[in-house]
Amino acid sequence: MKHKISLLLAVILATVLCLPGYASATQNDVVDDFSESDKQKAIALAEQFALEYETAKLTLSMPEFSYIQRTDDTALLLEKLRYSIEFARSFNTRIENLQQLSFNVLEIEARRGGLFLKVYASFQYHYTDAPADMLSKHGADYEMLFNLTGGSLTIVNLSTQSSDFEYFNEQVSQTAGTKKLSYADAAKHVADQKIKELPETLKKWNEQTALFDSKYVQNDWKSEPSEDTAGALRSVSVSFSRNSAVDYATTFGDAYQNYIFKRMDADCTNFVSQCLWAGYGGTSGYSLSNTEALKARVAANYRQTSDWYGRNYDSSSQYATGPFMRVVELWSHATGNTGDGPRATGYNNNNVWTSLSVVPRTGDVLQFYSSSAGRYNHSVIVSTTSSPSLSNMLDRIWVCQHSDDYVNRPLRETLENNGGISSGKMRLMRPSSTTFSS
Repeated sequence: MKHKISLLLAVILATVLCLPGYASATQNDVVDDFSESDKQKAIALAEQFALEYETAKLTLSMPEFSYIQRTDDTALLLEKLRYSIEFARSFNTRIENLQQLSFNVLEIEARRGGLFLKVYASFQYHYTDAPADMLSKHGADYEMLFNLTGGSLTIVNLSTQSSDFEYFNEQVSQTAGTKKLSYADAAKHVADQKIKELPETLKKWNEQTALFDSKYVQNDWKSEPSEDTAGALRSVSVSFSRNSAVDYATTFGDAYQNYIFKRMDADCTNFVSQCLWAGYGGTSGYSLSNTEALKARVAANYRQTSDWYGRNYDSSSQYATGPFMRVVELWSHATGNTGDGPRATGYNNNNVWTSLSVVPRTGDVLQFYSSSAGRYNHSVIVSTTSSPSLSNMLDRIWVCQHSDDYVNRPLRETLENNGGISSGKMRLMRPSSTTFSS
């Protein structure tokens, strides 16, 4: 297996040096000390990093990353990966059949501190404990700053917009303050401590599973048939098609842009609202590949309201409405709505996830709490289930999300990165029939 991975890296490094031109940002009062060859090498290293970071889920071993300086500015992603590898090993959630789907340079710019590079990479794989025919995908953005020392390029700053790192960052920042450590030392300390606690975490999880099913309310995990709501151009009652919502989620979950809606800076709830829009008939009658037609529907506010709407990809206006793109506002808007627009029943608000009394099903929205923010700060949509109950739902439920971008991500992995499986808060929003004026 290691030989195959090394060969794959070699092929990618060989081909990336022949990449076509990339978009270079306008530089203001910046001296460009990087040659064209340096920039191409930086792109190759960025792709190598993205692949090695993803491959760690396959090998369950920490890459050497000899081209990265271990500093306060790179510690978050490196130490989080080290812990994630051990978490996957403990819970036996490794992957197989890894394939790289894309690698794109979003921005490259010479700055006073070095060469800045923003990239987006996507991958496809299969979780070994998932149904045999279910593929998962992951798209991730990375921002890197390269220094050139002695003719060699080194990554000295490494970050991402992914919400996956916020919970770990909370713990690191708190540890740095209480123990008076540098951020890098605090990150290592947190990773070491969490790895040490994994046997107890696993034991606690196994003890809890026997308690959950006594709270099971109804056998409601199966998907309902979708209904065709196309052609409705008047005020009408609209049912929610979970199948349509999931089709949208699994098609665009790993896409940085789908060219239908405009991506937001923090895109998780903006993406979930798009899935709800599809579930309420926004895409009905059109192929999801017909982006121009669907973009026109968005621009015309089809299946949207004055309180809940997104921005079509070509819009000159940047932001969607608050309930469309913000975690807390989507919940309060949908669960309290009695007029046009999305309606939903809310479950388990402000409770630890183990208090949930209904089993999540496809099309449901799950939201996760951030203790540092003091509010719920991440939304995902359930995309796939395999006869789950409350006792095994972390193993039998998969989700789609943005920021990072995932298709069919295990619920356990999502929860661990958003509050933790020991005491994380997770609430559930179940969409229901409603009305729209168009």
